[in-house]
Amino acid sequence: MTKAVHDTLDLKSIQNEISEIVERNNWSKTKRLFDWIVSDSEVDSFFKAANIFALYLNYNDHGRSHGVITGRNAIRIYELLKDSVPPSIVEEGFGDEDDTALIILASAMLHDIGMAIHRSFHYHHSSTIAFNLLKPQLEKIYPEVEKRTIVLSHILHGIYSHDEAVDCLTVEAGIVTIADGLDMAHGRSRGPYKRNKTDIHSISAQSINEVIISSGVEKPILVEVHMKNPAGVFQLEEILLKKMMRTSVRKHVKIVAYVNGDRINLPRLSFNGD
Repeated sequence: MTKAVHDTLDLKSIQNEISEIVERNNWSKTKRLFDWIVSDSEVDSFFKAANIFALYLNYNDHGRSHGVITGRNAIRIYELLKDSVPPSIVEEGFGDEDDTALIILASAMLHDIGMAIHRSFHYHHSSTIAFNLLKPQLEKIYPEVEKRTIVLSHILHGIYSHDEAVDCLTVEAGIVTIADGLDMAHGRSRGPYKRNKTDIHSISAQSINEVIISSGVEKPILVEVHMKNPAGVFQLEEILLKKMMRTSVRKHVKIVAYVNGDRINLPRLSFNGD
């Protein structure tokens, strides 16, 4: 039987994490857009609609929880990476750190709302829906049309290229894509899911207990994945790896995995010299 699973996650605390990062960096434009995303009833309705279709497909969470967690992952990666890897919009002289944070957070949080239409080409649908939702809000933040259009285009690219079939052309999009792939703890079983589903996808997803993103030594970003059994490697090599291969940001991320506290080797996820 397929049924909806109530969200057991403390989304408020995760949203607070995002707010803390945004506020300590004085990203005022990002704060304005973030506050709108988490409070707007139409955005919330699209999150719910996305999870309804995830339910029809026996998929895991693709709604608000996934959007907020991906947003938290992305903004955390950006904060750790920004001093060593210049964002594309900054490097090309089109914006500043605040613009970058806004682009990354909006892309990350809204990347899957196209599931409200269909899983097939959902990255395309997400871009279309996000355009209509974001344009009126960005008009309030960016009165100058050219700057607003450039920011919006970067957000839409971040949304569109989160799919493993699409290359990320910006650092911002690469951060979003990796952040999306890192939401894997407990199989994202907090949302719609076929509870009696038993295949490699469900078994491997349920084996991951925690994903920790922190500052690294060898590379700017260290990701530690803690599993209760080796089946979780499937999530890393068959899902996360495919996303990471679409972005140059992978060169700045080190993935380390543990099974019951013991480190395991992940040769396919080593990008030294790449």
